[in-house]
Amino acid sequence: MKTSVRIGAFEIDDAELHGESPGERTLTIPCKSDPDLCMQLDAWDAETSVPAILNGEHSVLFRNHYDPKSDAWVMRLGLTQKEPVARRVIYSSFSHFPPALTSPTLSCKVVNIEDVMFALVLFVCYLDGGCEDIVVDIYDTEQQCLYSMDDQRIRHGGCFPVEDFIDGFWRPAQQYSDF
Repeated sequence: MKTSVRIGAFEIDDAELHGESPGERTLTIPCKSDPDLCMQLDAWDAETSVPAILNGEHSVLFRNHYDPKSDAWVMRLGLTQKEPVARRVIYSSFSHFPPALTSPTLSCKVVNIEDVMFALVLFVCYLDGGCEDIVVDIYDTEQQCLYSMDDQRIRHGGCFPVEDFIDGFWRPAQQYSDF
């Protein structure tokens, strides 16, 4: 079924929604619609949670795979309580930062898409004077976001409602050069 989706500043009107049961739903985004978005999806890892607006409702997408036949990305929808949001540690491969502590008990789940979700945001300012907000991950409660912020030793950042970042351009941190 054709549907519209908004991911950050990207709006796609010819995406296709597939699957009946919530755990099996996928969204196919054709690269001809927006090649820049496809380049960004290619750079993200499969565990990155991507906030999106799907048919006017807040959703969370995960990159599934690229389909070369149709030149499209297939995204998995994270809409159910049973589907955990994968947790990423942004400092794990950086030699200049201490290793991040992870908590095996912390798991984020999208409980209800009408509830407010929170983005863990890292504030970065560069020597040339420019500054940027980088969304590290998405959580379903502010408490989980704050716990993760403390757990990952993020001191120059904060937890904000995801709606603050859904309308603007943002990207997940992937490697040290992103800072």
